[in-house]
Amino acid sequence: MKIVVCVKQIQNPEIPPVQFRIDEEAKVLIPVSGLSPVLSPYDEQAIEAALRIRDRAGKDSDIEITIVTIASKGARAVIKAALALGADNAVLLNEPTFDGSGGYVTARNLAETIRALGDVDLILTGRQAADWDAGVVGLGIAEILDIPAITFACDVQIADSVVTVKRILEDGIETVEVDLPALVTISNELGKVRYASMRETMRAAKKPIKEWMPEDIGLDEAQVGSSAMRYNLERLYIPVNDTECEFIGGNTPAEIAATLAQHLRAAQFNELGKVRYASMRETMRAAKKPIKEWMPEDIGLDEAQVGSSAMRYNLERLYIPVNDTECEFIGGNTPAEIAATLAQHLRAAQLI
Repeated sequence: MKIVVCVKQIQNPEIPPVQFRIDEEAKVLIPVSGLSPVLSPYDEQAIEAALRIRDRAGKDSDIEITIVTIASKGARAVIKAALALGADNAVLLNEPTFDGSGGYVTARNLAETIRALGDVDLILTGRQAADWDAGVVGLGIAEILDIPAITFACDVQIADSVVTVKRILEDGIETVEVDLPALVTISNELGKVRYASMRETMRAAKKPIKEWMPEDIGLDEAQVGSSAMRYNLERLYIPVNDTECEFIGGNTPAEIAATLAQHLRAAQFNELGKVRYASMRETMRAAKKPIKEWMPEDIGLDEAQVGSSAMRYNLERLYIPVNDTECEFIGGNTPAEIAATLAQHLRAAQLI
């Protein structure tokens, strides 16, 4: 089985706000001296998900984990970090013409790379990159490769060419099954990422890293970089937050409230947020406005293509998780004894 994990190199999210700078003319983030780029944290979760799948399969499994990324040659340190976690090899798209592409172009570059690798069973990505937070590349890859995609996964398991995924919802968890090949985006609820062992860190230096050019993935330079972007970045800037404080005076609470309301109206405070009420005139007209009722054949499809029979996954379970909380008081004669007992409990629960 072959698993591909798509990762992205980003500027360190821990940049102090006072050092965060943007070149508005070039529309790029200015790197901070002394802070090296890092793997996007969500992509680390994707690597961890792949490693857990291999762990469950056992030491004799034939699972191969490949890292794929688009970055300059300076990304080798980040790739080595991914390999040190336990991945087997990596593909680096490092031609400068790959730089400056948007979400769609990035998705196409990665999709064609995965196609060139051949016979990939599972693709894992982070739920979104931790710099732009767009969350579109993973789904774009699945669309281009015409495979099913499952998002916001907190657990991924494979059995008999079927991937079973637990998805995080706003108020619960759903379990979804889909046939391989498929793409899954991993959420931070997956849990803690393992530390790189000394053995894997030493082995990472010898693991193969392929450097591919546009022609290696069947594309030309005009298709892979900024010239192929489908949108134009008008401006990239740090917004200025100027705060003004004004005290509202009045002789009575009602007078103060009326003055405050006037100020809010003058500032158009609710202009964008408030939804207008339907007028009586529009309500009366609504009864006469045309509503077209279309059937599957009106949009060029048949019944087998539009309903549940066309779904690419099977919803195994939809439920609200039960959170049973147990409270235990840790006793001891001294603070040191209490701390030691607490540490034992945390280790037993695999929390440290």
